[in-house]
Amino acid sequence: MISARKRNGILALLFLGWALGNLDRYIMNYAVVAITEDLNLSASSTGLLLSSFFLGYALMQLPGGWLADRFGARRVLIAAVILWSIFTGLTGVAWSLASMVVIRFLFGIGEGGFQPASSKIISQGFPHDQRARAMSIMLSSAGITALIVPLLSVGLLTAIGWRMTFIIFGLIGAVIAILYWYFIKLPNSVDESNAKNTSTTTAAPFKLLFKTPLMLNLFIAYFTLYAVNWRHGFLRTW
Repeated sequence: MISARKRNGILALLFLGWALGNLDRYIMNYAVVAITEDLNLSASSTGLLLSSFFLGYALMQLPGGWLADRFGARRVLIAAVILWSIFTGLTGVAWSLASMVVIRFLFGIGEGGFQPASSKIISQGFPHDQRARAMSIMLSSAGITALIVPLLSVGLLTAIGWRMTFIIFGLIGAVIAILYWYFIKLPNSVDESNAKNTSTTTAAPFKLLFKTPLMLNLFIAYFTLYAVNWRHGFLRTW
């Protein structure tokens, strides 16, 4: 088990990463007004644009955990941040509804891999009695970000525009990915050894997840929760 100092450092980085992920997600609620005007989108097209993220995000939930087991949580975590940062930046250069929908869908794929991988890292690097606290701290970043975004978005979107805002956030994500590469280390190559052990198993357990009632219930619960929260946040911007 790693030292308390290193655990706190990892937790701080996970907190920072998930805060940025939520910032990249929530800023769309405020940028979508300018995006709709610039790209001449209809109301239905705007709804499609906003929904494309959630499709990618939802589809990645179960595969994200399997990939973390199969290839190692650290690798998947870094890949998730790199992927969502690339497509956050590309959001700023989208030229049509189709390009924007594809970009936001792939952004959702990238962000969807973060929580499964970060949960795996916490389970591997933290004592059992500290894992719930660590997860709570990391997830609290979403609520804090939700409070900051309205104030931040007004200044950024007015001063530099929505395109440059997304490009800058994409570059910040690249910096965080580099920090993850250098500072998030699991002891005794537990991440890699776990991936090797998992690779010897069959694919049956993963398939069985889709037949588990709990997984279906969680999928429905999260879908309805996010649908209501996102719609409420979107309506406030209008």
